[in-house]
Amino acid sequence: MKEKEIERELQKRPDESTRRYLLDIRDYHLSLMGESLRVAEKEAPNDVRVMLLRAAWHFWRGEYEKALETNRRILKVESGSRKARYNAALCLKRLGRLEEAKAECEAVLRLDPTHRAAQRLLIRVERLLARRKP
Repeated sequence: MKEKEIERELQKRPDESTRRYLLDIRDYHLSLMGESLRVAEKEAPNDVRVMLLRAAWHFWRGEYEKALETNRRILKVESGSRKARYNAALCLKRLGRLEEAKAECEAVLRLDPTHRAAQRLLIRVERLLARRKP
């Protein structure tokens, strides 16, 4: 099962044994990914692709601040990285930093106006911001 499929199934509020099973699968995948990342980081610690994987690993573990920091490091190396900007926007949304998330989505869309995921995220963030305002 892919991580997104696991997350979707968990959102359906399964019974406890199914929930435990899905969490075990997720944890197993994360441990494999972590082991692979350690190897890759030894070989190419400054490779943007490896750094993107590390950011994703933190994100899937719910470590949004660490994922955001990793994406920010990527942007220092490769300021035009749409992936790192979009991932940063996702982290900021999860952290409740909606104005910053909106700015990152807009930055992605300046780089690539057809980036559908950033378009969708921007709409969700704007809706959340609208709910906050009286």
